[in-house]
Amino acid sequence: MKKLLLLSVAIFLTITSFSQSQKERLKTFTNKGNSSLGVELSTRTSGVLGSVFNVLGARLNPGIKYRYNVGNRFSIGGGLSTEIGRTSQRVSEEFVTTKAARFGASFLLQYYPFKKNGFYIETEFKNELRISHVAIDTQFDIGFHPGYTFVVGKNRNIGLDIKMNMFHKNRGLHNFPGRPTVGVKIPLGKARTQIETESK
Repeated sequence: MKKLLLLSVAIFLTITSFSQSQKERLKTFTNKGNSSLGVELSTRTSGVLGSVFNVLGARLNPGIKYRYNVGNRFSIGGGLSTEIGRTSQRVSEEFVTTKAARFGASFLLQYYPFKKNGFYIETEFKNELRISHVAIDTQFDIGFHPGYTFVVGKNRNIGLDIKMNMFHKNRGLHNFPGRPTVGVKIPLGKARTQIETESK
């Protein structure tokens, strides 16, 4: 327990120290009027526990997202994503594997509550089309995702996002503490011009 506490404190201090050095860089992604385009990738595994695991699943979830800052540190945006995976279910003492795919369109709200670091909170409203071997249907979902942005690159022109998909309306907290998502984003338009001016 003590080791876990010390590790948590060390990680917090490292992030805090690093965040001070990137305060000015974050403005590229948080100032009013700036916009960015990014790609994300996450994975999701699931299981239903009976006497043994009766259902096992593994999914890959790539997506592309656009964000526009309507205010300082507050942005709205949209995204397109897909989820491809396989699920194995035990039937009559044998595992039967099926494939399924999801295609989603999202509306995003993202807010950076602190001026001095890259911690953010994202809310995602998603409508998905689900295609499997048995049916095609749609599903609306709401997700809550806390995360952190690191600004990297020679010209401070890449945002590295790391977030946890903590809660979904239809999935609850059953996969707590969430699945990690890694993404990169680049500034567009006005924000891109700011970077080019600073680097000259």
